[in-house]
Amino acid sequence: TNRAYDVFVKNIETGVVTRASTNKDGSEANGASFGGTFSADGTKVLLSSLATNLSLSDENGTQDVFVKDLLTGEILRVSSDDKGSAANGLSDGYGLSADGQQILFTSDATNLVLNDGNRASDVFISRFLINSGHNRVHNDFYRPRDVLYFYLCCP
Repeated sequence: TNRAYDVFVKNIETGVVTRASTNKDGSEANGASFGGTFSADGTKVLLSSLATNLSLSDENGTQDVFVKDLLTGEILRVSSDDKGSAANGLSDGYGLSADGQQILFTSDATNLVLNDGNRASDVFISRFLINSGHNRVHNDFYRPRDVLYFYLCCP
């Protein structure tokens, strides 16, 4: 009903189909969403979205990267700096570690790390933790040289 692309998850045992591109209260995204990479245990899904209502204060006007917890309904924007400020450029998700705590994504943003002046899209690996009771994401970015290690160590 939102007239946009969405990300859906189908439980192959029960046949139940659930829309993953929703905010915490279950409201559908107000913009297109793409992707759908799962954590190994199937509890988290990585998606990219142009929607502005999936997280609070999403005013950057560009595509962001999110992780949706399919058990709790929590959805967290990963394409933000270590203080929670949204990326100032387009971001796209590519991979999710087995435990769902490390995200591989690219971004055109210049505000995710200090001194990003190369005027090119960069590759990031974000490790994040949900601070209990605060619903905050703390990003700790790896530099691009660690990308190969990510794929080798964390299927």
